[in-house]
Amino acid sequence: MADSVLDADLLSEYYYRADPNYKDRFTVPILWDKVRNTIVSNESADIIRMFNSAFDRLTSSRANYYPLALQNEIDEINEFVYHHLNNGVYRAGFARTQSAYESAYQDVFQALDLLESRLSRRRYLVGMEVTEADWRLFPTLIRFDPVYYSLFKCNRRRLVEYPSLWRYMRDLYHHPNVAETVNFEHIKQGYWRKSERNPTGIVPLGPEIILPPLCTQETFT
Repeated sequence: MADSVLDADLLSEYYYRADPNYKDRFTVPILWDKVRNTIVSNESADIIRMFNSAFDRLTSSRANYYPLALQNEIDEINEFVYHHLNNGVYRAGFARTQSAYESAYQDVFQALDLLESRLSRRRYLVGMEVTEADWRLFPTLIRFDPVYYSLFKCNRRRLVEYPSLWRYMRDLYHHPNVAETVNFEHIKQGYWRKSERNPTGIVPLGPEIILPPLCTQETFT
């Protein structure tokens, strides 16, 4: 897809445009201000919170994924999911010692086990409607089988082996406008291309991931 802002080939060009003396890592996502020509934020937790309401006057959407009555519970589950799962898979994948890897591995599967139990009793993580907590969990789940299970050595169990989590991920995937944001080939290329974790640069062809809509019998009630 063409870059319609800076016509840049590399992410680093955005960081250097915002700060010519920038010396830190180049990470995504970034939220770019086209008027000021600078980065507003490169922290996903901040950006998702901004998009919840900051641009309401420019859109017709009034969905609120961070309702006041649920904020404490959302913050609590976000904290747990981030440390044990969102960041846990990276701590496992980038571990430099056996003990660090095993600690992160245990955190990842403790989280998956607890979330499986939680979602066996409810459709979403918090309340009766989808919230910010669900959308913060979704990217880790959608990448788990093609990347984290194998490349990051989180291989006790694939996500498809968790019935409630698998149902839940498919539910989120089939929300309006979500499926078109998911490209498994891009996910695999982004993680498996040549690196210290995969020095050959060989990208696996599998696994085959099929995410059909939920049928009536699978819908949580």
